[in-house]
Amino acid sequence: MYRYYRSAVSQTPPPVPSDFVDGFPTSGNPQEGKPATRPGPWFHHQITEELLNVLERGGITPQIDKLDQVADAIEAIIQSSLGGSGGGIMLFDDVPLSEGPPIIYVPPFGLMEWVNTHGMYRSVDCGQVILHSAQTARPGYLVASGASVPTNAYKGLWTRAQEDGLVVTAPNWVSGALMYADNGDGTVRLPDLRGQFLRAWSAGSSTDSGRGFGTAQGDAIRNLVGDTGAISGAQGAASGSGVLRKAASSSGLGNLSLAITLASINIDASRSVPTASENRPMNTALLACIKF
Repeated sequence: MYRYYRSAVSQTPPPVPSDFVDGFPTSGNPQEGKPATRPGPWFHHQITEELLNVLERGGITPQIDKLDQVADAIEAIIQSSLGGSGGGIMLFDDVPLSEGPPIIYVPPFGLMEWVNTHGMYRSVDCGQVILHSAQTARPGYLVASGASVPTNAYKGLWTRAQEDGLVVTAPNWVSGALMYADNGDGTVRLPDLRGQFLRAWSAGSSTDSGRGFGTAQGDAIRNLVGDTGAISGAQGAASGSGVLRKAASSSGLGNLSLAITLASINIDASRSVPTASENRPMNTALLACIKF
């Protein structure tokens, strides 16, 4: 990009025209005597100088044989506005292998930071579990399905799981828990959170106390109770309360010639609570994903 004219150039810029016409260019119509649009020297001057100013703002030296300098300048301006060499966010197409700015942005990893202990950039949200509103994982995430993935392809997630103490041996891996299995063959098994209800860790609270972080918990319901009431030979079995009800009865004569009633008692939880083939709260099915 440079000022390039073959001939008839001036050493001073052209003056701003005072007789310009606001409109759009036309090729004219000779049959009707309508001339084509004539841009004039100011048109060429303003386009050239606008582009050269973009190069200057981006710190690019104009070169007559380069056709991508405007694009380079725009990218440099964006990086500078985001912080650039001053320690802010820089944009990269690939993850750098050596330390640079403290925070960078690389699709699909998102915001990344340098981790000195591992000598690598890693997503600032690495290891985060989200519930995604689609049937496939969003870019930068893996479905928490218990699948095995190469550790070298997901080094950030692998190192983060180790730091958080979530790595176990393959035989100790448990479905439904937030744990990663070291398969011993260069792969790691992800947590399988499909069909699980995610619950906030008690972290010392009396609610759900004693739980280890990331552990799985089986289903349970509160105890269901009932009472048959008193059973009298003369009056028969009482009707029952709670989840207990009298199912059937029959009459007869006892050894003492007293009329008695025999009854059976059954239990049905649906008399007290909603029932299904599993224990569950009200819920919405979303996709559990893990940030890598």
